[in-house]
Amino acid sequence: MNDVTSNKACVLLSGGMDSVAALHWAVGRYSEVRAIGFDYGQPHRDAELAAAGKCARGLGVRCIILALADAFTGVRLGLLGTVVDHDPTAIGGTNPAFLPGRNAVLLTLAAMHACAWWPVGNIALVMGACAEDAAGFADCRPQFLTTLASVIRRGHGRQVDIVAPWVGLSKGGILAALHENAAAIADMQRSWSCYRGENTGPCGGCTACVVRAKAFAAARLDDLSAYPVMTGGDPAREVG
Repeated sequence: MNDVTSNKACVLLSGGMDSVAALHWAVGRYSEVRAIGFDYGQPHRDAELAAAGKCARGLGVRCIILALADAFTGVRLGLLGTVVDHDPTAIGGTNPAFLPGRNAVLLTLAAMHACAWWPVGNIALVMGACAEDAAGFADCRPQFLTTLASVIRRGHGRQVDIVAPWVGLSKGGILAALHENAAAIADMQRSWSCYRGENTGPCGGCTACVVRAKAFAAARLDDLSAYPVMTGGDPAREVG
């Protein structure tokens, strides 16, 4: 997607390999970068937000975690419902992990915070949506992101755009695009993609795990994803 003319970027940082890669991309492109993660009751919350925090700190990027409290209470769909194993026979259609409206909420909240951080000037909201996401998640597709950006601009009276540098690339394509950036590759290896919140490590069976494993295998890279050792259950206090 085309980038807005801006030197300010707010990165939506989930802690997954695509968003971690997007943060590295943004740091190399914008002079002012901040990141925002979200706790919305996802089962993999602790692991992915811990990974997000480590990546942001390593790059010297200020990152806040926004707790959405009761925003998704009672919703038992997609990522907040039963996580199913990957179905290799399923082609096209909506991914079972799709949580309707999630990205509309997260991007709108990111825009609110970014406009408060930077009262003047153009702003880019950077997210890690990739081609695999666009195929199974309606709110990761270019048309949706372009439309939502237009709504956000009208609602904020500001020049804000949504930038998804990987939307035309597979996860393997992202690894290939950043193969010369050793720090980015290392953070992607340590990111967390598994939809399940099992504290023994990635489950290996959900779609996120299967697609991730395929990408790393094709790139001949080790996957170093591991569940963090926590203190008090707060992803901001992981050990190590």
